[in-house]
This record gives sequence, structure tokens and C-alpha cells, in this order.
Amino acid sequence: MQRRTKIIFRTSLALNLLVAGGMLLAWAFHNPLYRTFLHPRVTAARLAWFEEFPVTKSSIVFLGDSLTQQGSWSEMFPGIETRNRGIGGDQTRDVLARLGEVIRAQPPRILLLIGTNDLAFGVAETKLLKNFSEILERLERESPTTEVVVQGLLPREPVWAPAIGRVNLAMAKRTARGGHAFIDPGRVLAAADGSLRPEMTWDGLHLLAPGYAAWRKVLEPWVRAPLPDLQ
Repeated sequence: MQRRTKIIFRTSLALNLLVAGGMLLAWAFHNPLYRTFLHPRVTAARLAWFEEFPVTKSSIVFLGDSLTQQGSWSEMFPGIETRNRGIGGDQTRDVLARLGEVIRAQPPRILLLIGTNDLAFGVAETKLLKNFSEILERLERESPTTEVVVQGLLPREPVWAPAIGRVNLAMAKRTARGGHAFIDPGRVLAAADGSLRPEMTWDGLHLLAPGYAAWRKVLEPWVRAPLPDLQ
């Protein structure tokens, strides 16, 4: 009986630690400690993966943060050569810093979604938009044949709705000046209060399968459109 009690206790403890670890990870994504301790490790692992499986001249690149990283793009778009260049916790400055790895291949099309972590970590909207503009400037200058499709920030907790609206409007204007496409997947994901609909998300920010399915429908015409001449 005593042995059985110990087994139950240890199993319960393990489950509690697992749940606590998951809660800690979710918390960390919204906390500066994540940027200090975990984000560098996540970035190093992802960059090593990118080097092992590089972007090619025929790849459609999905570029962004954890929302992009957690998307199974090759499964959602079978038959299309895709590369997932999302890194959890990334801000605009992080994408700007690692943009060279993508540019080297001169890919035909990039679908960019970045900026929500800037807001969450207190980066000023002006700085966010400056970095975003520099990302586009580098792509325009160093990969001029690449088609850039900019995606507006997705909905998240209601408190962020006004800022997301302002940022998306400014991004759309800058995108138009560069002759790029701007799309707003958030329109199929949002509830009336500007947050994600409950069935779309597990934490108010990251998406469940129904969320990705709805997002996929918005992206489909852009992903499956004929690529520019790859010669």
C-alpha cells in the first residue's frame, strides 16, 4: 500500500511539474526574462536549422515570430516549396538582424508577419514601424525580384486592439509605397472586441488548428499565385 502511495505521489508530482512548466513557458513568452534567458537559445537552435535546410530560389518563405513558427505551412500548402522562418519571441529588430539568411537565396516570395512582440515588450510604435520599414528597404534593395506580401498583426488580447489597428494602418501605407501587397488575416480571426475568437486560440495570442485553417484560406491566393520568373 505504501509503495502504491509513493507511485501515485510521484506521478502526481510529475504531472504538476509538467503543467507548471507549460504555464511558465506561456508566461515567459510575455515576460522580459524570456528575452534574456530563453530567446537566445531558441534563436540559436532555429538558426542552426535554417543553415541545415536553407532557403532556395524557388522557396516561398514564411517570415516572422512564433505565430509563423508554429504553422505547418508545408502541410497546409502541399505541393508548394515552403520554408518556415519563424522564431518564437522575435521582434522586428530580430528579423532585421537575421534577414541576410533569407536574402542570400533571392527567394521569389516572402510572406512577412512581425511586430506583435514589439508591442508586448514595450517597444514604441514608432520604433516598431521604423524597423519594419528597414526590413522592407533591405528587401527592396538587396532582393529586388522578391515579391513581399505583408500581413497585418493578428488580433490578441482586447487591450492591444487600438495599437494593432494603428500599426496595421501604418504598415499598410508603407507597404503600398513600396509597391508590395498588404493583407489582413485578422479579419477572419477577430471577435467583436478585437481579440481572437475563443475557438481560434489556446492563450489569446497563439492559434489552434481552426485558427490556422482560417488563416490558410486568406493566404491561399497569395501562396498559390504563379511565381515570378526564376531564371
